Amino acid sequence: MDGNKDEALRSVNLAKSAFASGDRQRAEKFIRIAQRLDPCIPLDDLLSSTERSGILNGAACHDKTGRGQAPEIPKVPKDHVGNHVDHGYTEENVRVVRDIRKKKDYYAILGVERRCSVEEIRKAYRRLSLKVHPDKNKAPSAEDAFKLVSKAFNCLSNDQSRKTYDQTGSIEDHEFNEQYSNGTRRGPVRRRRQARSSFYNYEEDFDPDEIFRSFFYGTHDNVFHAQNSYRTRGADRQQRQQRREHTVQGASSINLTMLLHLAVVLFIVALAFIPVRRPEYSLQKTSYFHISKVTEKHGVEYYVSKQEFEEQFPRGSTSRQNIEQSVFKDYKSMLGRYCHVELQRRQWAKDFPKPNCDKLRSISSVA
Repeated sequence: MDGNKDEALRSVNLAKSAFASGDRQRAEKFIRIAQRLDPCIPLDDLLSSTERSGILNGAACHDKTGRGQAPEIPKVPKDHVGNHVDHGYTEENVRVVRDIRKKKDYYAILGVERRCSVEEIRKAYRRLSLKVHPDKNKAPSAEDAFKLVSKAFNCLSNDQSRKTYDQTGSIEDHEFNEQYSNGTRRGPVRRRRQARSSFYNYEEDFDPDEIFRSFFYGTHDNVFHAQNSYRTRGADRQQRQQRREHTVQGASSINLTMLLHLAVVLFIVALAFIPVRRPEYSLQKTSYFHISKVTEKHGVEYYVSKQEFEEQFPRGSTSRQNIEQSVFKDYKSMLGRYCHVELQRRQWAKDFPKPNCDKLRSISSVA
């Protein structure tokens, strides 16, 4: 409750500042907010006699009109209507502004049904914002009408805020509940700081021109189709939350990539430990292949590693013939490689010997 009293006093100070600057409507609004935060606030002690007569009387008149009803808009004299062209605006400009300002429902302001789609809301905003933009419409209160159209579009084009507004049912209650709940939903510890940063600065942070620029800027047909490009500075918190979610998702993808790379490395390492079957023979004598053998048909020398070779591949058997045939093919292939090297060297030295070429020629003729 102490936090509400402090915020109510802050609201009274803002009302006094607004009244001093000549913005009576804004001052009345902050007085009503202060009364909601603290119904027992002593306004008679906090306001001077001039401020009481100028602010409280206007606020009382507004309360008599009832919630959700539009305040009375002064009518333009008939003799003044004929001079619209001289002032840079037409009677149509005045009518559009008057029709928007007398409505106290966002759907009515945009001229759409409550079950309309987002695309219909965008079309309505495109049409009305061009009609009441202060640069195009010079009629009195055109800026207020432009702000109302922007607020309606900003609220109804977002699914969450539209759902909240449908539950509230009133523009004033929606703005109050939405901004005040933003300042208090994080708990009592951060309530006061959050309330000051989001609730009291809502009017200052809301920029209808920013929404207008975001909507009409960036494409060849002068229409900006990104649904969430328009925002107020008060929505930065939601954008930071989205950045944090994207960071978490990015970290998850990075971890998955690292796991895939690690799996590949482990697979390669596992392959190194898989036992590899050694060949049955070698054309070169090594520490492993040290037992000499000779093929029966061509007399090619080769080496084996087992004493049981004769038992496993007895002479005259089909397995022994297959082994010796493989030995002959490997030996012939080796001579072919050596012969190719000798022929290359023979191009530089014509008397260079060619023993491997001679052996290859001799065994080819025998085969």
